[in-house]
Amino acid sequence: MGFSDAVKTCLTKYITVSGRASRSEYWWFFLFYNLAVLAAFIILMITVDENGEEGTFWPFFMVVFGLFFPMLAVTARRLHDKGLTAWVILISFVPFGALALLILCMLPGDEGANGYGPPPISNDETANYAKSNIPNVRDDD
Repeated sequence: MGFSDAVKTCLTKYITVSGRASRSEYWWFFLFYNLAVLAAFIILMITVDENGEEGTFWPFFMVVFGLFFPMLAVTARRLHDKGLTAWVILISFVPFGALALLILCMLPGDEGANGYGPPPISNDETANYAKSNIPNVRDDD
């Protein structure tokens, strides 16, 4: 799954925590989220005057809070891919828990179906699967 597919999928599944998310879906959206927050923060810093007043906080808060739920949902789906419950996200509230959560999201998911559904299939894998499951039709049969 590419960058644009991952962003589109995560924004489409805005608050959907059911199912599973591939590593590429999670990390591409993670990159998008952090780039959007960085851009909003730069806008915030540009608009602040030398006394630290009159900054335009709206773009920053809109980006952070507008993308918070899609990021939370894709993290839950990524944990589901490992066979873990979404409650594991709460580990990020303990010291070094966010690092542990990132490491969990880096690990490969379960090979087959687990309690959260079938494994996520990217567009390339779907095309390969379709090609391999088309029966060979011969004209002389």
